Amino acid sequence: MLNRNMKAIFNLTDKSINGWTLGISLVYILISAILIYFENWYMALVPVGIFVGYMAFYKLNWLFMVVVACVPLSVELRFIVPDLPIDMYLPTEPLIVGMMVLFVMKWIFEGTFDYKVITHPISIALFIYMGWLVVATAASTMPLVSIKYVLSRFWFFVVFFLIGSQFFKEKKNIQVFVWLYSITLIGVIGYSIFRLAQVGLTDHQFANRNCWPFYADHTSYGAVLVMLLPVLIAFLIANKQVSNTQRFFHIIVILIYIAATILSYTRAAWLTLILACGVGLLIHWRVKFWAVLVAAGAIVAIIFAFQTEIYFMLNDNKQDSASDLTKHLQSAYNVKTDASNVERINRWNCAIRMFEERPVFGFGPGTYQFSYAPFQHARERTIISTNFGTGGNAHSEYLGTLSESGLLGMLAIIYVFIATFLTGIRVYRKTQDKKTRIISMSLLLGLITYIFHAYLNNFLDTDKVASLFWGFAAALAAYEIYHIPQEAKEKEKALKEVDSQ
Repeated sequence: MLNRNMKAIFNLTDKSINGWTLGISLVYILISAILIYFENWYMALVPVGIFVGYMAFYKLNWLFMVVVACVPLSVELRFIVPDLPIDMYLPTEPLIVGMMVLFVMKWIFEGTFDYKVITHPISIALFIYMGWLVVATAASTMPLVSIKYVLSRFWFFVVFFLIGSQFFKEKKNIQVFVWLYSITLIGVIGYSIFRLAQVGLTDHQFANRNCWPFYADHTSYGAVLVMLLPVLIAFLIANKQVSNTQRFFHIIVILIYIAATILSYTRAAWLTLILACGVGLLIHWRVKFWAVLVAAGAIVAIIFAFQTEIYFMLNDNKQDSASDLTKHLQSAYNVKTDASNVERINRWNCAIRMFEERPVFGFGPGTYQFSYAPFQHARERTIISTNFGTGGNAHSEYLGTLSESGLLGMLAIIYVFIATFLTGIRVYRKTQDKKTRIISMSLLLGLITYIFHAYLNNFLDTDKVASLFWGFAAALAAYEIYHIPQEAKEKEKALKEVDSQ
């Protein structure tokens, strides 16, 4: 239809189209030859651009898969050109922005997007969250920074949740999504372990940066690994009808991910994976919510009753990060001498003080790292503290949002997490398909690892984590909107056939 319309608009015949194609191709070859002679290679990117444009207009699913596969290999522009005033992830972010623009235009002019997705609880929570970020941006202390920050959140949401939900209309595409990301990430894993092996696999200090430049440090790298690991294990369990070769390959991939998780030396990743598995067991055993609240209340009461003893225990822990895995995990609660832990507390305290100064709108989305320095107290500073906004963010999705967008901003992001969590539970309990139950639980576990991780870091403004988080959320929403109702229809049809016999 589109081809016929284009021909009519420009009064073209098949013969004239062939002539134009030949002429343009010859001109391109001539210009390319001249530029290559002068060692200018930019024209070589033209075919790539044309192919990307073709996918955008005719094969959006292909472009979505290309973006997902590229995410683990993306590099921040500041790593390539340090002095530029702007930053983005290459090659993914320009593609993501283009997909968002195309999606919005198509939605405006065609209005064909499925409103079941728009009215889903996760979408509603996200619209509330994004809406408040826009309000907070209007009151931002750094409007340009906030605008870029909000736009990046928006295009991650549009591409990986909204477009992703349509990609997942085909159930098999949920596994395609995970495998595309996972296989590409194996290249980064191999690169990281190879670099670490050159200095020694037990060198936990170098492990902090051995995944650079693909990941800024080992924390986001570890967060991604533990989000994917439960899903990969679930695929192995759920996919019964596979060859021995495929199963062997699958086991090798899981072993690589386990090794990578250990060698990332990311304590937060290890802890969140353990906590997620614990929550998964509570869901599987159908433990009542009131029982969980009672248990949580009891834990809080015990902590309050023994707060003096706990305080002295924490202060007596002098175990810093170490190569020994047990000692490295023990250092997670060293809040006295471990520079990473003490600096994290410094950032949290700064976030709280920033909130106290601007409790309603905060300092503006994305502004924490440029605004927190004056809120540091000398006694809380560490050897890695900085005044120049180069040391990262608040190290907490919750407190970072609190300082940047006020109390309502933090409540909004918590609402998003709760809506996502409850969707996962509904899917797990409603589905009658065993394979769907296993995979949906693993997706929920992957999301839970980040919901816990968000207490210690904030990565939803990066393509690495945002693609997985919103992609997993979109997969659960697609299960609930499309696949579980289809299961019910098939079951009803089967019952009618039995009754008719």
